Amino acid sequence: MISDVCRYFYNSWRPVTAIRYPSIYLKSGKSVTDPTWDPLLLPTPNHQEYLSTHATFGGAAGAVIRAWNRGDKINVTLSSNVTVDSVGVITRRITSIAAAVKENGDSRVFGGVSDT
Repeated sequence: MISDVCRYFYNSWRPVTAIRYPSIYLKSGKSVTDPTWDPLLLPTPNHQEYLSTHATFGGAAGAVIRAWNRGDKINVTLSSNVTVDSVGVITRRITSIAAAVKENGDSRVFGGVSDT
């Protein structure tokens, strides 16, 4: 598949790899190393994610919903039961499709899977 070719051609680091990397690799010389950092998704998949399929499909779905909705504005309330650290139920309100698409893509970073 083309996506597999891209994954291995670019050999992109996942956030979990980059953040735990013990040496300075940024051109600025700044260290972002935190060997104790854990992503929200454990274990992370054993392959690169370039580009994140999850984020790509979410962006495409957002475009379709935006066209069907004839605009970006929505009013959606979501509740989730967060079991990590016994947080409990969190309720959030999303007011734009663009915000939902961005949050969907960001979830891959927080999960330690992808940088996009």
